[in-house]
Amino acid sequence: MKKLLNVLFAIIATMALAQNDIDVLRYSRSGVGGDARFIALGGSMGALGANLSTINYNPAGIAVYRKGEFNISVGMRFAGVDAQHYGTTTRDFKTNLFLGTFGFASAWEEPSPYKDETSKKKFKDWSRRHSIGLSYNKIASFNQNINISGNTYQKTIVDDFLGSAQTYMPNQLSPFYEGMAFNTYLIDTFPGTLNEYGTYFYTDKTYSQNRILNVKGSMNEYSLAYGYAKDNKTYFGGSIGIVSGRWNYTSIYSENDFGDSTEYFKSLELTDVVQTRVIGVNLKLGVISRLSESFRVGAYVHTPSAIALNDNYNSELVVRYDSLFGYNNLTMNDSSGAGSFRYRINTPMKAGASIAYLYEKLLAINIDAEYINYQQGSISSRDYVYTDVNNEIRKKYNSTFNFRAGVELNTKPIVFRLGYASYGSPFGDMFSGMNIKNSFSGGIGIRKDEKKFFDIALVFDRYNEEYYIYGPKNIDASKLNYRTTQIVFTYGIKF
Repeated sequence: MKKLLNVLFAIIATMALAQNDIDVLRYSRSGVGGDARFIALGGSMGALGANLSTINYNPAGIAVYRKGEFNISVGMRFAGVDAQHYGTTTRDFKTNLFLGTFGFASAWEEPSPYKDETSKKKFKDWSRRHSIGLSYNKIASFNQNINISGNTYQKTIVDDFLGSAQTYMPNQLSPFYEGMAFNTYLIDTFPGTLNEYGTYFYTDKTYSQNRILNVKGSMNEYSLAYGYAKDNKTYFGGSIGIVSGRWNYTSIYSENDFGDSTEYFKSLELTDVVQTRVIGVNLKLGVISRLSESFRVGAYVHTPSAIALNDNYNSELVVRYDSLFGYNNLTMNDSSGAGSFRYRINTPMKAGASIAYLYEKLLAINIDAEYINYQQGSISSRDYVYTDVNNEIRKKYNSTFNFRAGVELNTKPIVFRLGYASYGSPFGDMFSGMNIKNSFSGGIGIRKDEKKFFDIALVFDRYNEEYYIYGPKNIDASKLNYRTTQIVFTYGIKF
């Protein structure tokens, strides 16, 4: 009975520890998502409004509408990654089609309470307008292929298995990691000990390492927004967002005896599969004020997204030996079986401010600044206490700013747009360096009549980060350089 309890504890702990601060970060960061006009302007429309995608940023933008609108966007994404591992650079690439946005907005005026001519003249600027909007928006895409390869000396995942196993009894080892290494004889207890581990072959040799990551999925938001415009000078808005998504992850890590220099050992292959389903909710509030015909300012706040997640996963380890225990060319394998776990994530809140300049109907410029403190993110579960993970989030991450800017030139019937966005590092840095995402965008719009429009946008994302192919105590970080290009098409109808 005691052994059974130990095994159950090990399985629960392993499932819980599979979730960490990286999971919180994944669902807390998003890029520029929206229709083609919004993307072409770098996602910078916080004080301009009258665009369905602003619902996901400053929902007061819905109140700027004076008529109804319906639009739909589709796009293509090209994602490339250069991975550097111990002097070796490997490239990989992935392409996918996606539905970017769709939705509608509608606006209606309140009847004026001033009926006589004197009152009409006195209160000529009186206006009360209501707006509603319903939209779908892809706020993040996880689709990526990553290939990390290189040769290392005295660096092997076996050392990580050993470090994870020490001081634990064999029946307490994780069935998703070091337990499989124990069952395939990569590690074993020293004779006469119960919880001290070693290996049958030398680890101070040269090894060829490779990790292939295939990630699929996205984060999407369904929003219901309401806007209220007062005298066409002040605009208020709020939205309820339902977040849904999936994250499908397959990792194949392989390690080979380089030059057949290691006695006994030939190769190993560790496969991990994780499928995550996501559902959550948030609230956004915003305001836009028209200071003059040329200047507008805006402000907004996003509550934390309360997200429920369900992970399903399994692992398998295959080990090939030149010889072991008198057997030649031996292959051993072990699998974890299926695991599942439910947990919750709260993302950090956001607050932003915007300023816009408009010159007649010819030129529009908008700048957004957005504050986010990644220390506010947290993870929790009914079945496990994440005190260590949440403390690590407070210690590891910091507050930062996101900046977006866009300019639009209307030379009827063609509209030209340029945009830029910079998403600060969760570690506090801004504009340049590791973990900072920069987006450069542009596009055109075609407005042949007042009823229909067509927009095209092109956006280039650049992002660098460090990645550990296994435990950071036993391997140096690989450097990943992401290069993503998206082209988005939007068709819309005004009514």
